[in-house]
Amino acid sequence: MNRDDSRYDYFLALEEFRKDMQAKELEYQEKIGTLKRSADHEFEQHQIHLNAEIDLQKKNADGFSGIIEELKQIITAKDAELAGISSIIEEKTGKLSRICELISLATISPEQKNTLIRDCRNMIATGAAEHQIRMELTETDSAFLARLQDKHPNLSEKELRISLLIKLNYDTREIARMSGLTKRGMETTRYRLHKKLGLEKHHSMKNYFSSLTENSFGNVP
Repeated sequence: MNRDDSRYDYFLALEEFRKDMQAKELEYQEKIGTLKRSADHEFEQHQIHLNAEIDLQKKNADGFSGIIEELKQIITAKDAELAGISSIIEEKTGKLSRICELISLATISPEQKNTLIRDCRNMIATGAAEHQIRMELTETDSAFLARLQDKHPNLSEKELRISLLIKLNYDTREIARMSGLTKRGMETTRYRLHKKLGLEKHHSMKNYFSSLTENSFGNVP
């Protein structure tokens, strides 16, 4: 087209506009491509992290399964051990009962006979308490439990055991472990026990149990 043509400038401007639009289209496509590549990369990284997290959770689950199985085996072994202890205690109690009968028939002084029979009955009571809370007890422990159960007959075997452990100065974590409880579960149990004993808010169970021990010895014939 001749430059002198009146339409020349119009078509020239139109051509520049077309080139400008092509350049913008090219820039737009490049931005779209960049954004797509960035999104694909982020998605790929996210997928990698997700798969790693899934693998970790699976390994943890497998590990917990192993721990649970190991704990089940320990519990089974402990149950068998406790059953054996219970059998021994029952056998010992039977023998002590027969000894008491023989002492009552023995030709000895009444004082000696009463002393021997009292000692024998104390051993039987200790054995019964051991069987109840599944712990080896001293004569002091047995007297304490007898006194505690006499004053609070509503206490369960578990609560009697925990009471004895508190009296023996075991801390909360140790008692929780020995009783098969979590620390939080142990704290809840102690709170309920404190209420069942009817103690004031600031009256410690340890001091209360110590007073019971003193009273039980003060009442021994």
